Amino acid sequence: MAKAALPYETQHQRWIKYGANVALSIVLVIVVGAIFVVIADRVGRRIDTTQTRAYSLKPQTLNIIRNLKSPVRLVSLYSRPTGQAAEAARQRQETDYAEVVGDLLNEYKREGKNVEVETIDPVADVAKADALYEYVRNRYGGELAKYKEFFDAYPPQFEQIKKAALDEAEKIKSVPDNAGDPQLSETMGLTKTSLAKVATVLDDARDRIDRILKQKRPDYRRAADEVTDSAGEVSSFAEEISKQLATGKDKKNVPEPVKQYIADSAPRYAAMKKLADDLTDRVKKLGELKLDDVREKLREHDAVLVMGDKEMRSLSFEQLWQPDDNSLKR
Repeated sequence: MAKAALPYETQHQRWIKYGANVALSIVLVIVVGAIFVVIADRVGRRIDTTQTRAYSLKPQTLNIIRNLKSPVRLVSLYSRPTGQAAEAARQRQETDYAEVVGDLLNEYKREGKNVEVETIDPVADVAKADALYEYVRNRYGGELAKYKEFFDAYPPQFEQIKKAALDEAEKIKSVPDNAGDPQLSETMGLTKTSLAKVATVLDDARDRIDRILKQKRPDYRRAADEVTDSAGEVSSFAEEISKQLATGKDKKNVPEPVKQYIADSAPRYAAMKKLADDLTDRVKKLGELKLDDVREKLREHDAVLVMGDKEMRSLSFEQLWQPDDNSLKR
């Protein structure tokens, strides 16, 4: 079902990223950097670490791994083709990324006493993938409490915005449709239509949010985006209507009831905008959610998780490999 939209909608920038500059611990940065350096030397080659050890770790990398003071857990989430797909990949001599990454991480484990390695195929090992999700929820899920608190609190705020719009819709009913100016008359008509639709926009958003939050692995970021999208739509509407109405207050031939409505409604539209903007500001303050990152990486199937004592970072396929020439992005 298509989203309801306010007829009087202006451009609205969707806020996407949460806490993009959240600092990671030194341990994780070092380990991630080491992964970049080592894989760069092994692209397109099979790593045999159990027999010939033809491609052993560089001395500087060994120093990093051996001197880790805190435990680090490396989890490969690379999936492997099976059946006919696996045979076709073998005949095409395609790189087995799961094997390359798995061999490398196991070499890290052999050389570092504080390195733990796990390989999970999210497609084949659903139970392990679920267990990993729960592990992250329990270990790094402190910020999840802020999200849950927000999602418990936002419905009453939606209701406040709806009430403001419905009350305004009642007030504007008695205002003449003919505002004495073609542009102002059009604005009044669009305002009446849009005010009646605010409730639909917010109710539809709430339905989508409820469905997202009821999923097995809720996409909290997407749910938060739904809040900011709908709140931003109302905010833009209230701001634009105020501007358009204000242009008609001093025009000739505008009936007195219309002029009076323009003057009286300005603070009410400002209050409606503030209610919507407050919601958007609250979402921006929620910050990064590691649980969402893991959910996304489990969906991607080809990623590496680097987990420290209090911090976690993920590396997607695109961050490690360039799809055109299979070389590492530096």
